[in-house]
Amino acid sequence: MNGMIQSLKVLSIMALSAGLGLLGTATPPASAVDKSTDANESAQSVDKLAALSYVTWWSHDATGYHPAILLKMENYSGKDLTAQLMKFQARFVDLASGVTTLGRREVRQAFVPHQQIYVLLKGKQDFELSIDENEWPAIECKVMCRIGEVGDSGTQTLVVAKLERITMSDEDAMQKMGRMSDFRSYPQSSSSARQIGKSNQPSHTKPEVPLSARAGKLPGTTQPAVAKPTTDSVLSFITAKGMPGLGDDFYLFEKAFGLPEQTNSSNQQGWSWASYKHTQPRMTVLAGSHGLSGKVDIIIIKLPEPEIKHDQDLLAVSKALAGALKNQKLTAPSHSVRYLPAGRVQLLTCCTPGYHCAYFTAAKTTPDGSSAFIVLSRATGDIVDLLLDHGKHATLVQPVADILSGKNEQL
Repeated sequence: MNGMIQSLKVLSIMALSAGLGLLGTATPPASAVDKSTDANESAQSVDKLAALSYVTWWSHDATGYHPAILLKMENYSGKDLTAQLMKFQARFVDLASGVTTLGRREVRQAFVPHQQIYVLLKGKQDFELSIDENEWPAIECKVMCRIGEVGDSGTQTLVVAKLERITMSDEDAMQKMGRMSDFRSYPQSSSSARQIGKSNQPSHTKPEVPLSARAGKLPGTTQPAVAKPTTDSVLSFITAKGMPGLGDDFYLFEKAFGLPEQTNSSNQQGWSWASYKHTQPRMTVLAGSHGLSGKVDIIIIKLPEPEIKHDQDLLAVSKALAGALKNQKLTAPSHSVRYLPAGRVQLLTCCTPGYHCAYFTAAKTTPDGSSAFIVLSRATGDIVDLLLDHGKHATLVQPVADILSGKNEQL
């Protein structure tokens, strides 16, 4: 009997101890705690990218100017991010008006540790820039990135910068990036630092092609393999400077190019013409106005060598020189061939309801050495016929008309 009572006491004590949590609580080894901590930290950490350098500028296309940023990125997460979806977003904010435009890009590609890539982002909204760059809007750019399926907590801010008040092409931006030194330190989380410390020091791989509509690899680290134009090209100058255009007063042409080297207002057709020379890049701008209004109705740009190599170049030039008519929608560029007394002439043309634009080259040159011509006119009708007609009455236009009529025999 006493033995049974003792057994019941033992069982009661055990039950009470279990209820109070005093029995059987196993303490995991220290190594297990460390591994659990590492796993939790790894799950919560963000895959880090490093922005080594960046370039900001105003990019121009047929619709207008767009804020843009090009970044040189490195995978410094210590992980292979190959095939993971990387979402980049640039927020361009007008600091005066608060207007925000976004640029987005999604990338999925090979991306091993310490590999470098380029990311190009442009704002969707187009802006109009005045001739005076001090009047351009002040834009702040913030670039963020998400890797994989993460929420707001997994968003990494890469760059916050003020947009530089400069215009250039994407190719010019790549060339500028190639001349820059890396400046950004590499971010490290404690987990990525441990992973890097456990591995051998990886070698840096060559940067891949920028994430834009362009194929191929960059052959070196100092000079990317990109195409012209340079910052001194006529196309860069015309689209970058906010040049005066159709419907603008002669005063704006003088402000942009200085006083004209020649004028002609004695012809019987009621036209006034002015010739402006520009040395860098080299070109001559002829501006013609009908009547005494002083508002330009025809622009002829004489170039020493061909400049427009792609159809889209003509759209950009047309938009830049359209002046008050730049908001009119241009047709797609079309090609045309004429067999003239001077020989075969191929024209590239586009138009709106308010003006026509044409570009052509000649086998021969004018006395001042011009062999390529850009023409914008508010008058309707064929551009070639227009030039031939004005060449009969305006001495400044006559050399261009002679190129088409075959009267100029200078090679």
